[in-house]
Amino acid sequence: KHNTECKIAYIESESNSKKKNFIYEEAYKEMLLDMGIEDKKGSRIPRDWTLYYLRQKALKKKITLEEFAWVLLSYNQKRGYEKLDVEEESTKAGQFKEILDLQVLDVTRKTDADGRIYFQIELNGNDGFSYKEYSNEQMTFKDDLKEVVKISKVTDDGNIDPKKTEFTVIDIYSLTIEKVVHQIESGKHQYTLTFINGWKELNETNKYTFKYQNIERKSFDYIVETVYDAEGNVNKVRGNERKLREPDFGDNSSDWTLLKKKTEKAALRFNAKHGHFKADGSVKNYISLQIYDILKSDAKKEKEGNWSGIRTKIVGGQFQVVERKFYREELNDIITKQREFHTELNDDKVFEKCVNVLYPKNKTHAKTLLNNKDAIKHLLVDDILLYQRPLKTKKSEISDCKFEIKRWFEIVDKKTGEIKKKPFYLKALSTSHPYFQEFRIWDKLHNLKLIQLESEVDGAVSTNVDVTKQYFDKEAYQALFSKLNNQKTLPQKQFLAFCKTQFKIKDIGNHVWNFPDDEELKGNETRVNFATRFKRCGFAEYEGFLTQQKEIELWHYLYSVNYKDRKENANKSITTFFDSFLVGSNVSQEIKGRLIEDFANYPKFTSNYGAYSEKALKKLLPFLRIGEDQFQGKFDLSEYEAELEQIGYDQSNISKLYDPKNHGKEERKSVEYKKQKLHDALWKHTVNQRIDKILNRLKQIDFTAEKVDYSVAATNESENGELPYPKGLFNAFRGATDAKDFTSLNLTKASYLVYGRHSELAQAKYWHSPAKIREELHQELKQHSLNNPVAEKVILEMMQMVADLWESKLYGNGEANYFSEIHVEVGRDLKKSAKQKDNSIKIQKENRAQ
Repeated sequence: KHNTECKIAYIESESNSKKKNFIYEEAYKEMLLDMGIEDKKGSRIPRDWTLYYLRQKALKKKITLEEFAWVLLSYNQKRGYEKLDVEEESTKAGQFKEILDLQVLDVTRKTDADGRIYFQIELNGNDGFSYKEYSNEQMTFKDDLKEVVKISKVTDDGNIDPKKTEFTVIDIYSLTIEKVVHQIESGKHQYTLTFINGWKELNETNKYTFKYQNIERKSFDYIVETVYDAEGNVNKVRGNERKLREPDFGDNSSDWTLLKKKTEKAALRFNAKHGHFKADGSVKNYISLQIYDILKSDAKKEKEGNWSGIRTKIVGGQFQVVERKFYREELNDIITKQREFHTELNDDKVFEKCVNVLYPKNKTHAKTLLNNKDAIKHLLVDDILLYQRPLKTKKSEISDCKFEIKRWFEIVDKKTGEIKKKPFYLKALSTSHPYFQEFRIWDKLHNLKLIQLESEVDGAVSTNVDVTKQYFDKEAYQALFSKLNNQKTLPQKQFLAFCKTQFKIKDIGNHVWNFPDDEELKGNETRVNFATRFKRCGFAEYEGFLTQQKEIELWHYLYSVNYKDRKENANKSITTFFDSFLVGSNVSQEIKGRLIEDFANYPKFTSNYGAYSEKALKKLLPFLRIGEDQFQGKFDLSEYEAELEQIGYDQSNISKLYDPKNHGKEERKSVEYKKQKLHDALWKHTVNQRIDKILNRLKQIDFTAEKVDYSVAATNESENGELPYPKGLFNAFRGATDAKDFTSLNLTKASYLVYGRHSELAQAKYWHSPAKIREELHQELKQHSLNNPVAEKVILEMMQMVADLWESKLYGNGEANYFSEIHVEVGRDLKKSAKQKDNSIKIQKENRAQ
């Protein structure tokens, strides 16, 4: 039919266009024979079941190429769930929360000192965790999948106490109720459910309920959560031994993952029972064998007269969702088996044609496929049938850097023909990047103050006295930075404890900081997360190894390679990375294996971005660091004289001097190093020159005058490619006399020094009349340009209101240049989530109350 998807297994009848003929009739008859059903009217079963017959047959025997085509396409329609990333689960400070999927390695039946039966369950994973499951019947079997919530307690200094680690094992069981006991206690109706395996569950209601009538000797699916300590004993601190709840399998339920595990567990148990094992002894991940067995069972019941009239629903019923690895492994094995029977599947020329058609431009990938002996499986399975495109990064949504321009574009005005230059800025850096983490700490330290609530000097009492300079010197700031750099947050209580120890302040209770009491300063969260994982994997001497450069290497890998790619091919990608990353660390192979397994499950970083690019932060950080005089004195360029003459002291020409095309592979690393070194040297030299010019201009300004005249030194525009010298710069550096005053700067001063501006706009749009606002507003702010309909609406309406007011008799009557400046502020919280907005409102209310 036009614009509809055809049914693959059916074809139109030549004599009757309304009637559809089933293509795979021979396979259907084979299936009837296999099920022991006669091929006659009234006893037939659906022809669509033939697909599952062929899928299980293809794993063991030859099927025709036409049947093979139908089987292959069916895997493209129902292809399972694949986890691409791990979400950050921790919500409380001082804990790591991880959700792990672990497989049961072994189950041993035992008896404790009181004669109670339990089963010792051993799980795979870094922790070597095993636990005791008390039950009169075996509930867990080898190769079962368990969802385990692991909560590790982290101290302020980033250490983990393994003894305080908790494991919550979550699974889904079919439990048969043996008896129900009803009693009334303190006006409450209590129902004690005893299950056949010895478990008990107490449910309490205010009123009598009929819910528990007639449920004895019946089975129900329950989600069971049991909390264990690090030794594998049931943690009874939380009350009951286990928590049982009836699962909700609705569309909006959060329990679909457990239903998935139940399906997978049943499939693995079926495969193990029927002897489907891999070479290493583990169970094969097949799904079609069990599906066909269920269909066969339905047909048998129907034949014997035991049929209830309801056939098992396969898609969306018995099998709602399973891990994609089940489909992938089954499909790979089908292709391997059918290649034994069909020479066409081993024809290199046909395969080469396929690759060239699909990858006419991607020659690298085409070459990889053609050189791989199992490439047909890779092409059919990973590139076509089970292919899932990666999520788009939407890099355009990331804010532009305030300062750094990547390149300039020339734009031609269609009306005037005028050529205008438009800057293309670098993108802002993720807040999880080690550079941003350090930048945030130094920025906060520059603004941090120690306030003495009451101070008595010469009999006079003063309140809220800033005593920061009295105590804090360079060494104290560096000690505080080191503390913040090695923990996630610093509350006021810990800050005051630091001051008490560092400065021997006796009346520390009489002091506060200049931030809200309940605020916590953010530390280096990224470094702490890395360090915690190093420690728990046994890499005790990580501190000397984990330099900032190593942090950046590890961050770049985890940021750019998702969970799926890390886990693929038995952790091949992350193993390759750690092979080079750990060079020089002297860690054992055992610890290295733990690190690989641990970091493979690293959660994805939050999608938050700052206001500065990596390049901007690399320039600003040397000045923000307190106690590091990196730019003091002159910088010697004598060793670079020859190179500088070639490029004319122009930084933009450095790339031409060290063009990688002119060098071989082995030389390129050293060439890049030289290029970077010269770039840094020239930039430092330029900054030193700028410091000299600022000092000279400062001397021209008379700060003692009643009205200070900045015009003698200030220039707001760039001249000859040189940075501007705005009025704000001279206000910021007022009192500076030599190069020493240009170190340990706050963000305002550092921005003025390096970029010639701080809060000033790099480029501003000016409208000199209301008519121009109306004419150009929609050109400047096109629909959907902000990807935020609320923000667009607010700004448009606001600007139209400005134009209306300007045209009124009270405000200029539409006269051009009537206003020298109109200052408008727009809400900054439009991009915040509901949770962030609620938090802001709460803080504002508390501030008003205070």
